[in-house]
Amino acid sequence: MKEKIFISYSHKDSRWKDMLIAHLKATRSTHIEPWDDTRIELGSNWYEEIQGVIKNSSIAILLISADFLASDFIQTEEVPRLLLRHRSDGLRLLPIIIRPCSWKLIDWLSMLQAKPWEGKPLTSMSEHEVETCLSSIAEDVVKMTRNINIPYLLAPGSMLTPSIPYTPARLVGLKLNNNDPLRLTFIMALGDEPESETVVYSEAAQLVDYFLTCLAIPEKDLWVNLSPAEKDRIIPDTLGKTMMGKDLLAQDYLLKQFNASLMYPELPTGKLYWEVVYGMMEESYGSTEGTMNTFNKVWIVPEIAKISQFGGVALTTDEQLDVLMEQDYKALMGHIKVDP
Repeated sequence: MKEKIFISYSHKDSRWKDMLIAHLKATRSTHIEPWDDTRIELGSNWYEEIQGVIKNSSIAILLISADFLASDFIQTEEVPRLLLRHRSDGLRLLPIIIRPCSWKLIDWLSMLQAKPWEGKPLTSMSEHEVETCLSSIAEDVVKMTRNINIPYLLAPGSMLTPSIPYTPARLVGLKLNNNDPLRLTFIMALGDEPESETVVYSEAAQLVDYFLTCLAIPEKDLWVNLSPAEKDRIIPDTLGKTMMGKDLLAQDYLLKQFNASLMYPELPTGKLYWEVVYGMMEESYGSTEGTMNTFNKVWIVPEIAKISQFGGVALTTDEQLDVLMEQDYKALMGHIKVDP
């Protein structure tokens, strides 16, 4: 089956869209299908067709210009749906800066890795540079679709950038039915999710599944551990057979990739990190030559939640996660003593 590539653009940038499609087709890839609104047949319900393509696409390419940012339809209809899929099931968003515009002032857009490198507009390039850039982008798109069945798990060594900030849906309470005690009504906080029944039910079903998993599995088995020093201690057998266990492992993998990306010395965060490390070596050993253990095991653990009860309804009023270094975690659990 071909992976659909949705192209969002202003009609004033049609020339650039056509050039991009030409380069995508030039890859001769048999498993990608670029789609734009010129493929909508006369007399069909164009609005529903666009919604359907967004729902079923594997990658969305955004051709960024002032006209793209000024388009009411793009900003109120296409972008919210694309961001929803980006957040809920890992749809990959690839912005391409076509013409100079204030795209860095748009919160959701500034958080994405734009092409060309450093957001240089295509209109500022020579014809040869434009062709080279579009050819490279087309190759990247083909490579991205090869692992589309696991959209949020990239190959080791891949660079990650911060995702778009948002508040996820949460399961915040439940209600008991006195006439049927085994029938629970779950209470959700929807967060930033758009008004889409499909997404709401999907998020709710996932969270309820997590809740029931936590009831069925002993607390001592609710952990994952992707550590190079403990290759035989990754996940308990009971948790490993559940969707929650698989999702926790995936998130642990992503966190480690993200941490490694932040430490990359060519990025501002990585540059600052290594300046501190080398400064510590200089202070401790009088030289930056030598070895220093930079491996730190981190624990993400829940604090005790506060729960309020009103009749047959129970609501969580406060729930937090703590991020602790291993030494702090073991001290908290009473396994070691830490000098003040």
